[in-house]
Amino acid sequence: MGNIKDYLVYFWKGTDKLLLFLCLLASSAGVLMVTSATWHTMKEGALLPRDSIALIAAVLIGLAIAMVISLIDIDIFAKSWYIWGSLGIILMVIVLLFGEAPSNRADARTWINLGFFLFQPSELVKIFFVTTFATHLDAVRDELGRVFLAEHDVLGVQQLARLRVGDVVDRVAAADAVAEGVDELA
Repeated sequence: MGNIKDYLVYFWKGTDKLLLFLCLLASSAGVLMVTSATWHTMKEGALLPRDSIALIAAVLIGLAIAMVISLIDIDIFAKSWYIWGSLGIILMVIVLLFGEAPSNRADARTWINLGFFLFQPSELVKIFFVTTFATHLDAVRDELGRVFLAEHDVLGVQQLARLRVGDVVDRVAAADAVAEGVDELA
């Protein structure tokens, strides 16, 4: 029990409290919107609609996952970029072959049915893409201005660098800064 308490204190001290508050505020607004949109589906005697309960559970699970991810050394995560890139491709192929649509959106076959809930792999693929792209930009940062100067803004690297998703995106920002320095010299 002491280890969990120590970790929670460590997590709280290292957390950007304003960012955490804003994320929880945005999540709360999302819960309110989902609740108001699905109020008519609520079963007799229930406190909240099923979709709202699922969203609250997702927010709490996301917070727990964020705490676990904060323990991971981002450099180790970045060094295994090929695993994450391959996993992202595999997930997209699985969706292409076995993707299902929710009952209210027959045209959106972007979900995988896990039996007890539908899972949308594209959310993980976004994280995998940022990791692999940031690692690639870090590897070619010296040549980025020379070789990819014309495509630099087309690729949206500046917008990607503004996401501020930890050290992974800081690597993108470093490569972006090199390219901007070359832009200024040209």
